[in-house]
Amino acid sequence: MRRNDIKDEAPETCSWLLKNKNYMTWIAQGQGLLWIKGKPGAGKSTLLKYALRQAENQASSNKPLVASFFFHGRGAAIQKTPLGLFRSLLHQILDQIPDSLPGLISTLKKRRETQGEPGKKWNWHAAELRTFLKDAILRVSRTHSIRIYVDALDECGEEAARDLVVFFKSLISQLAPTGAALSICFSCRHYPIANLDHGLTICVEEENGPDITTYVQLQLKHGFQDKFKAREVEKMIVGRASGVFQWAVLVVTTALRLYEQGKNIKTIQKKLQEIPAELEILYREILGKIKEENRSQSLQLIQWICFSQRPLSLMELRYAMVIDTDCSSVQDCRASKDYATTDVEMEKAVKSLSGGLAEVKKYRGRRIAQFIHQSVNSYLLQSGLQELGSPSSSSVIGHAHLRLSRACIKYIAMEEVLSCDIEDRRELQRDFPFLPYAVTNWVWHTKIAEAEKISELDAADLVRLLQGRSDQILLNWAKLYQMINQCGPFPTRSPVIGTNPLDIASGYLLPRVLLAALNSQNYVGVDSEDKNSQTLLCLAGENGHAGGGHGTATF
Repeated sequence: MRRNDIKDEAPETCSWLLKNKNYMTWIAQGQGLLWIKGKPGAGKSTLLKYALRQAENQASSNKPLVASFFFHGRGAAIQKTPLGLFRSLLHQILDQIPDSLPGLISTLKKRRETQGEPGKKWNWHAAELRTFLKDAILRVSRTHSIRIYVDALDECGEEAARDLVVFFKSLISQLAPTGAALSICFSCRHYPIANLDHGLTICVEEENGPDITTYVQLQLKHGFQDKFKAREVEKMIVGRASGVFQWAVLVVTTALRLYEQGKNIKTIQKKLQEIPAELEILYREILGKIKEENRSQSLQLIQWICFSQRPLSLMELRYAMVIDTDCSSVQDCRASKDYATTDVEMEKAVKSLSGGLAEVKKYRGRRIAQFIHQSVNSYLLQSGLQELGSPSSSSVIGHAHLRLSRACIKYIAMEEVLSCDIEDRRELQRDFPFLPYAVTNWVWHTKIAEAEKISELDAADLVRLLQGRSDQILLNWAKLYQMINQCGPFPTRSPVIGTNPLDIASGYLLPRVLLAALNSQNYVGVDSEDKNSQTLLCLAGENGHAGGGHGTATF
C-alpha cells in the first residue's frame, strides 16, 4: 500500500494544519474541495497522511465515513490510474457500510456465474466503477457525511486528474442542495494541474517553515554536541530550505556527516553554502559525485528501480545487477566480483550506487529498493538517466526497458535454468530467485521498448538471444510460465507450449522483433503462418511496418 511508503510526520510537526484557516473552514463546511499544494519535496503527502489519520481517529459520535487513495506514479497500473482509485474507494465504502452497493454486488454475482472470477476471466472497467462509486456516494450521503482524501493527484496524469476533479465537483454540486456532506481533499504539485484548483487551497511551502525548523533542531540536537554550532548550522539550513522539507532532510544529513568527520564549523558552513537550493540541482550534484568507475553500475541499479514492473526484492536485485556481465550460468553470476553475497551487502550497494537517492523498505513482507521521494524519479526521467550515461540518441525509457528485457531473457537462458527439472513453484523460486520476475516480465519490457521504437539492430539482438539454443529457451520459458502463473495474474498472458520467436513476436504484437525473426536465417517465407493461421508478414504490416521500412526478409 502506497500509504505505508510515505513517512510519518516528524515529531512535533504538521499540527499547524488543524489550526489553518482554510482547513478549519473546509472541515466546518462539511462539503467542497480542499487542495494541499506544494513544490516537489515540500511534504504534501506526509501532510495529507497526517490529516487522514486525524480524521480516522475522530470521535465516533460525529465521525464521517473516511476513505482515501494514494496515487503512486512509479507503481503498478492499479496504483496510478482512476480505475485503481475507484476500486479502492468502493472497497473502503463497502467495508464500512456493507449494504451501500447493491448494484455492484448484484453485477459481481451475475458475472461470476456467467463469466468466472474477476481478474482472471474478466476485468472491471473504469467507467462502470465510476458509476457505481457515484451511486454509492449518493446513497451513503443520505445518512453519513463523507470525507475523501486523495494524494498525489498529479501522478495519474493531467487528463485523468482533470476528469477526476470534474467528476467529484459534479457530485458535490449535485449534493449541495440536499445539504448532504461530501468533502474531498486533493494533494498535488502546483503544475501541471494549476487550473483545476476550485475550492480552498493550502500552499505547503508557505506554512511549513516552523516544521522544518523543528525537524532540523531535533536532528542537530542529537548529532552536535556544541549548541552554538548547531544553532549556526540550523539557521543556514532553515534559511535556504524555502519550504522544501526533502531538501532540508538531505542537507541536515550532510551536515551531520561532516560534523562526525571532525570538520570545523566554518568548513561545514562553506560546504552547506555550496549545496544547490533547488532540489533537482541537488540531485544532479549527488549523482555527479558518484565515482566514474561506479557510474555504469549506478545507471543499471537506477534503471531497475525506475522501470521494473514491480519493486524488486534485495535478493532479486543481487542477480539482476550481475546478469549484464559475461554470465552463462547462475554459478557465473555468483562468482562475479559485483555479486552481492548477502542482502546486507545489496542494501549497502543500493545506498552507495544511488548516492543515497534510493533506500530499502519493507513491502509485502519483502525488503525492496525504492527512491527516497517521487521527485527523484521525476528528475531521473527528465535528465538524470542521461547524465549517468544512458544513451541520449535514443529513448531513455526504450533503452532501459530493452536492457531489462535482455537481462530477463539471459537469466531464463542460464545453464542451470535450462537443465532444471524442478516442478514445485516454491522450490524453483528458492533455487532461482530472479526467475519468476524474468519469466513473467521479459515480454512486458520488450513491448514497452517496441513502443519507444527500438532499432533494427536491437530487435535482431533480442531474436539472437531467444534463438541462442535453438528454441529451447522459449520452450522452457513457456513451461516455466505455466508453472509460475499459478501465483496470479501477470502483465504478459501465458504462452503456449511449443512456441517460437515468430509466434512470440506476432502473438504479442512486437513488429520489430517479428521482422528481425523473419530476417534471421532460421526462418523462411513471409507467407508462414503463426499458431492462429495468420500470415506473419501480414501481421507485421498490420502493426505499422508495411512498406519495407525495416528491410527485406531473407528467404
